[in-house]
Amino acid sequence: MSTTRSQLHFLYLGVLYHSQRSRLQFSLAYPEDVEDKTSFLREEQDNLYELLKNIPNNLPEAISYIIKLYDYTVEEVAELCDLSDRKLRQLKNQDDIEHSLDVIMQFCLGMSLPPHISFKILRLAGYELRSTPRDVMYQTLLFSHSNLGLHACNKILYSQNFNVLGRTDKHYFENAE
Repeated sequence: MSTTRSQLHFLYLGVLYHSQRSRLQFSLAYPEDVEDKTSFLREEQDNLYELLKNIPNNLPEAISYIIKLYDYTVEEVAELCDLSDRKLRQLKNQDDIEHSLDVIMQFCLGMSLPPHISFKILRLAGYELRSTPRDVMYQTLLFSHSNLGLHACNKILYSQNFNVLGRTDKHYFENAE
């Protein structure tokens, strides 16, 4: 079964909203033209399973696999993820380098990866998000905002008084308000 770029962007548009009790809830968002949600969800889960199964269990190989699957150039990914070409090439090619959590988050959010894929990439990089304020915010972004891209996620991080990811200066967000 072949996985296409559009399938990677499937439905993990997890919508974050407030209920009447002001508790955060996560839900799936279905395209408007989907009538049989049960079948659609099964198909998407099958696609996700196949994708997860095919991602290599080595970080550089997994990064390369995802970039190839999305059909992006290194330059396009570097721009989306606010990474230098050099840093992205290290992610793709060097297994002996330890990358910071922020760099891995930049890649996952910049590529708008579905949460399951992001968490696999984090594990391959040696990270497990814990119950710290920053890690909980990162989890929230991965579960519910990853489809927005890095720039929008940085706006959220900045608004919640967290450091922004990447080379973007926080003053950019101060001046944008």
